[in-house]
Amino acid sequence: AQGLTAPDFEQLKKQKIWFVPKPDQPEILLSDFIADPRGNALATASGKIELNCTEIKASTYADIASHPEWHRPKEWIGEAKPGELVLLSRQPAKFLHSQLNRTELAQNHPPSITINPAEAKKRGLTNRQRVTIRSSVGGCTATVTISQACRDGVAVMETGPHFIGGANKIDPGGNPNALTRDFPSSSLSQATAAQSCLVTIFKCDED
Repeated sequence: AQGLTAPDFEQLKKQKIWFVPKPDQPEILLSDFIADPRGNALATASGKIELNCTEIKASTYADIASHPEWHRPKEWIGEAKPGELVLLSRQPAKFLHSQLNRTELAQNHPPSITINPAEAKKRGLTNRQRVTIRSSVGGCTATVTISQACRDGVAVMETGPHFIGGANKIDPGGNPNALTRDFPSSSLSQATAAQSCLVTIFKCDED
């Protein structure tokens, strides 16, 4: 539909990866609106970008305001108890969510949980050590990756591993969804409330 010539299936199997050509012109968000705000008005009451929405203000949603504001997360680093880390779950480098998770692009199970050297030292953990991660709702297994790129008080896991399930609410497949509570970001959006989870890491022989 975009005029690109993609390889057929047999050719794709041989070359294993196909890089989609970059567009001739850079893709800019709301470029039509930027070029002509009147002619390409947005689907808002004013036709413009709105930082304060009169429709939301007139609604009955008690948990949100008509403008952006900070809400205290249900679980966050500011309330972490000794030994707890805030869990950030990022997109995998080689696939989207769980797509291609069962191909050669995926990691070997269990996937990694990244912490910095200081946090690893506190817990007596070593690189590639297998651990159990627990939260207030469940747990999963993972393999430790120690990296200076991770800040104090934080642990990072990739999303996407398929949920296997197991005894005592511990998922041996390393799915971070086993650790997170299920609640919406607001009653209006009903979107995923990500990055609001505190976890504790245990050596497998201590769990």
